[in-house]
Amino acid sequence: KLLLQNMYDQYEYAADPDEAGWTKEAASQQAGTNYTFPRYEILRDVIAEYNNAGQVPWYFEASPSHGLLPLGLARDGLKFKFFGKNLNHQALAKLIEWLGPEIWHPRGPGPDQPTVFGCFESLEHAMREESLYESYIKLAIDFDIILLSVPYACLGGGLPNWKTRRIGHVRGYTQGEFIDLANKFFPNRKWTLTKSVSMVLKGEKK
Repeated sequence: KLLLQNMYDQYEYAADPDEAGWTKEAASQQAGTNYTFPRYEILRDVIAEYNNAGQVPWYFEASPSHGLLPLGLARDGLKFKFFGKNLNHQALAKLIEWLGPEIWHPRGPGPDQPTVFGCFESLEHAMREESLYESYIKLAIDFDIILLSVPYACLGGGLPNWKTRRIGHVRGYTQGEFIDLANKFFPNRKWTLTKSVSMVLKGEKK
């Protein structure tokens, strides 16, 4: 009962003033710091590889928070189209304005346009992991690249004051659990795992 009382629920995430309170400058500067390592670097390299081949990918992110990753990509001069869905509509509205119509592209990918799906540091917050799969299926797109990240095991070793503070993470992942989940939701992929404080999985079609 105490855990449930302290955990965020979907209503709190949707109205979180901290997530919606970022400025564009602060959010874009966050990409590429220790906070986003190694997910930002892996995402950046995927987009850059497409750009070097003369292609502009369509990138979808589930739960982009305050938009730090797409803002970082734009800051670093990469070319991409972006669409994301977020529980916090106030934060998403700011991100749409910041990216502008040149990048924000909710209509989906064009013919032969490469596609990238990202879900970063969200699964550990979700009471139902299946919510990710259900949202992915609704897109009806067989993405070329899938990128997922979660904290490795229990981030920071746990919280000694868990009885008296708000709690966001509801689970941790081992390497095996993370790969099993990826295979369950996104079968027939070749996965590459990068392990640091966070684990990142890159899935390519077999």
